[in-house]
Amino acid sequence: MPGFTFNCNEAPEPQDFSPLEPGEYPAMIIDSGIDEKKNGTEQVWLQYEVIDGASKGRKIRHWYTVKCANEQAVEIGLRQLRNVCESMGLAGITQTEELHDKPLVIVVGFRKDDKERNEVKNVKPFGSVPPAAEPAAQSPQSEPAARPKSAGKKPWEN
Repeated sequence: MPGFTFNCNEAPEPQDFSPLEPGEYPAMIIDSGIDEKKNGTEQVWLQYEVIDGASKGRKIRHWYTVKCANEQAVEIGLRQLRNVCESMGLAGITQTEELHDKPLVIVVGFRKDDKERNEVKNVKPFGSVPPAAEPAAQSPQSEPAARPKSAGKKPWEN
């Protein structure tokens, strides 16, 4: 039998994959993408990570239907994505990466069909975020104003 040396002290800590308790969690989006199915359905997926509290570091992924034969599914998905953007003070995006690393609050519950799996039921602004403004008409040369950064701290670390 081939030799193999393993030291538990040098391996990463085991991860907890049990579902989160229903509730509100401070989080941010750390990854995203678009899944295109063979039947023409498109879903935007966002991976949230809890950023504070006992569940810090836990992740939950949620899919938002944006193209599908079922118009009601599309309406729900677009409404939910609008809520994500508005919770961050954004009027819209052109890339899902624009949603990354901005704090918000996720409301987590269980899926209707599977009480062992979580889903994001709602999102809320983190602290006080002004409502999304209507996009201002910009000339092609003008650039949007940069957001001020606070001394290298993340918004949830203040």
